[in-house]
Amino acid sequence: MFGALYIRKNIFVRIIIAGGLVYAFFSLLTIFSIFGELRILGLLEYDLYFIGCVLDILLFSTALGYRSYLIHQEKVETQKLLMIESEKNKTLLQQQHNILQKENAREQALASMNKHLQEEVGASLSSIHVFADLSANIMETYPQKSKEYLLRIASLGQNIMDDIGDIIWLANLHHENQHEAFLTRIKNYSHEILVPKQIQMHLTVSSDYYNIPLSEEFLRSGIKNIKTEMKNAQNIDSTNELNIQIEVQNNLPVIHYS
Repeated sequence: MFGALYIRKNIFVRIIIAGGLVYAFFSLLTIFSIFGELRILGLLEYDLYFIGCVLDILLFSTALGYRSYLIHQEKVETQKLLMIESEKNKTLLQQQHNILQKENAREQALASMNKHLQEEVGASLSSIHVFADLSANIMETYPQKSKEYLLRIASLGQNIMDDIGDIIWLANLHHENQHEAFLTRIKNYSHEILVPKQIQMHLTVSSDYYNIPLSEEFLRSGIKNIKTEMKNAQNIDSTNELNIQIEVQNNLPVIHYS
């Protein structure tokens, strides 16, 4: 990751990678604290993990703010160019204006989805804080229960990283290749969740799928529901395959599971 941080020239990506490094560093400290049964910098394991998550979220929010600033600057420059071109060609201006309207609508939809996902991240952080307090209160009297809370904290931390990954994916998704990108995202999660458990995924896609528009809400909820189905299949011992079928009904995409 240090190599990736050095190679990447994009500040947005660098901040994201830096957040990952901070998260990984505090996760290692947490592991050493748990197995070594010692305090690091006077902090218990759940304190270290919570600090790492908070710093990662702060860096991620900073990256999103920086990216929004760049988008705003690009929009201002584009509008200036459009005003100059409007004197030369009103027809071209109208066409470009329509394109900008579509882009603005898409950016607003993405901003709404990002806000929703960030709220989910915030809720997970609140849960981490609650479990951390509970773990601290029963650490000495009920050590086994305390370990269960620490495992829940680790699970919530993984969910946070997944949500952050989805936010980045949606923020960088191009309209032209969103159909293929959505299928690729499904396959990537299959390799992460199902393959380690030797569960096969069979993905069937209707031929009409590529001819319909995919809303940002469908992309967000679709990925979330698919991850949930994969994790459910992962927890069932008798399951060795998961069938996912994407159909088109009334010009809308529908996902079925079996």
